[in-house]
Amino acid sequence: MEHLHPDNFGLWLQLLMLGLTFFGILHYRWYFGTRRRVREKGGKVEKTNLITLNLFSGSNTIIWFIMPFLPQPRFMGLWHVAIYGDSVSWVGLCTSIVGIGIVFVSALWFIRVQTENLTVTKEDYTAPSELLTQGGYKKIRHPITVTGGLLVMGFCLATGAYYTTVLFPFWLMQLHVLVLIEEKFALGPRFGNAFLKYKKTIPRYVSVLSVSMFSSGLSAMIADFLFVNILY
Repeated sequence: MEHLHPDNFGLWLQLLMLGLTFFGILHYRWYFGTRRRVREKGGKVEKTNLITLNLFSGSNTIIWFIMPFLPQPRFMGLWHVAIYGDSVSWVGLCTSIVGIGIVFVSALWFIRVQTENLTVTKEDYTAPSELLTQGGYKKIRHPITVTGGLLVMGFCLATGAYYTTVLFPFWLMQLHVLVLIEEKFALGPRFGNAFLKYKKTIPRYVSVLSVSMFSSGLSAMIADFLFVNILY
């Protein structure tokens, strides 16, 4: 359990990374808003450069994917054993397995919906050529957002990342802000009544799969904290 002692360097590093994620959100808001204004004025919008978009607007996602692997205290799971060579707890082992499972399923889900999304956003990410309502978008409106949340949750559990797990709610709040930006500046103005109808019948995030995976991950997180802070 010595590696769960406070790590000032690890904590400040996590807080620094958290601060940097907000720049990605600001750039995302600027990017969507600027391109919408250009279109409204009849101007020509250049083709989306996905590399540039991911480096700037998507920087917050990249940072969150990195954060669980940075130096910090670890729960007693598989990652803890691999790095420190210490013993593993049954709770830590189970949560590691849950995390690996979430990462695996979420990655497959992400690849599917991202591929579908790129078929309508490859020219302009802020102005889809079609409103996706089938495939991965039939049950929830924002499956890419859901998989992004699940992937970070899975990374936290698989690596036993204590500080990133504590900060995880900030990632969920940031994802929600990104969704609001997309709906306000892209989906709503572009598809009008069709989007309103879709919005009324299909939830943003809630499906049997998403709820079951988030519930499993949340239960694993709670079990880890209870074991470390109360039961151990």
